[in-house]
Amino acid sequence: MKVLSVAWTIYDDRIKIFSKNCTGGGLFIKNICEYIGRRVDSYLLIGKFVMPSMLLGNIKIFNTDRDYDISGQDRNDEHIERMTLAFIDALDEISPDIVNFHGTGVLAKRCIEKCIQLNIPFVYTEHLYICRNRLFSGYDKTFEWSDAIFKIPNLKIIAVSTGMKRNILMDYPDISPDNVKVIVTGTDFVADLITSNLREKYSLANKKVLVCAGSICDRKNQSQIIKAFKLLPIHLQKYLIIILCGIDRTEGRFEKDIHDNDLQEHLIYMGAISSDDMKKVYSISDGLIMPSYSEGLSIAALEMITYGKPVIMFKDSECADDLNDTEVVCFAENRTDEKLSYAIIEWSEKKWDYQYIKEYACRFTMKKVINEYLEYYKSVLEGKVL
Repeated sequence: MKVLSVAWTIYDDRIKIFSKNCTGGGLFIKNICEYIGRRVDSYLLIGKFVMPSMLLGNIKIFNTDRDYDISGQDRNDEHIERMTLAFIDALDEISPDIVNFHGTGVLAKRCIEKCIQLNIPFVYTEHLYICRNRLFSGYDKTFEWSDAIFKIPNLKIIAVSTGMKRNILMDYPDISPDNVKVIVTGTDFVADLITSNLREKYSLANKKVLVCAGSICDRKNQSQIIKAFKLLPIHLQKYLIIILCGIDRTEGRFEKDIHDNDLQEHLIYMGAISSDDMKKVYSISDGLIMPSYSEGLSIAALEMITYGKPVIMFKDSECADDLNDTEVVCFAENRTDEKLSYAIIEWSEKKWDYQYIKEYACRFTMKKVINEYLEYYKSVLEGKVL
């Protein structure tokens, strides 16, 4: 089997231009393509960058460094048109059995339309679903792109969590449930315990440490951590530290909020850090807090449970159905500040079985993910998915 994957970008620290997209989605897409390549021929067309042909592990990166006549195109549309033409070349040169589109955008829609015109089998993987009635700002353009794709008749969709499938079907009741396949996110993450000076640097001796990983933004909802922290009992506030890691997309408003509430000794913002440094943070932590409004299935949550440490999240999270074990996750019953603070208290008082959590984490492997992807491709190709 030959699989052509199409993604706007990926995360891979071996190549400089890919090392800046340090997101769970970017890493997971790369891993899908890599692990497919260990079983069958895996090709990848990257939309964001003009790329030469190269072998990236077991991924064959398709050459998009070509001369195309795009005269007459609007300046803002030139790159998309160039990549659309490169995609047509990829179809011709590779003759893939199936195409897998990862994530939304104008390029994805145009290439999907080409597959429809040429009668080439394809599936669409949604890694971050933006609901129609969302509770966070931004992402209007992302929703507009996704909306156009989800209206394509008989679209075969892979959702990365059970909650995501539910939300898609709620927004698009005309989509058949049979056309939305849940293949839960997995990871090949290795929980290395790495010695560092973080405990000394941030005076963490005798402290309980929670981690919150991800870009600082409304969707990730880190600001609610500040509100919930202030509701905690004073004795818990004194020995609790929350470390926040990720690019600040609030233009400094989040850090200002921490300082305005005089919480800089308890809520430590470390900024964006490398995957190796993230392991140092995991190594000194006692759990992860994830207040996100929309998350798919969090790579950070899977990485934390690989260390045998529990996760705090809201009960209505998209992740909740697939991480639904109260010996692994501490659920906030609703999205109020009070319920989030209660969940933190419950986490702090409960005796967690780290070995049980580590064993539970073994459910979320890349081997399992790729077995399901390849089986789903086979079903689509054999016409078993109507």
